[in-house]
Amino acid sequence: MFESDWKESVEQKIEFKNLSFKLAKIAIDSFYGIKYWGYLDKIEYIQLSQFADQYDITHLKVCLILV
Repeated sequence: MFESDWKESVEQKIEFKNLSFKLAKIAIDSFYGIKYWGYLDKIEYIQLSQFADQYDITHLKVCLILV
């Protein structure tokens, strides 16, 4: 995301307008191997999956498939 001509790379920041702090933290923590699976309700899993699709976060998509 930061290595392309996307808005985020130009501004050097990311705003998650449609993602709660809780889900943003879970998404970031997943990169460090911290798992919260079973901690989320069905709607939160859907929101996290949509977020992963929106930003093409393959690692997070794989984690969600394994749930």
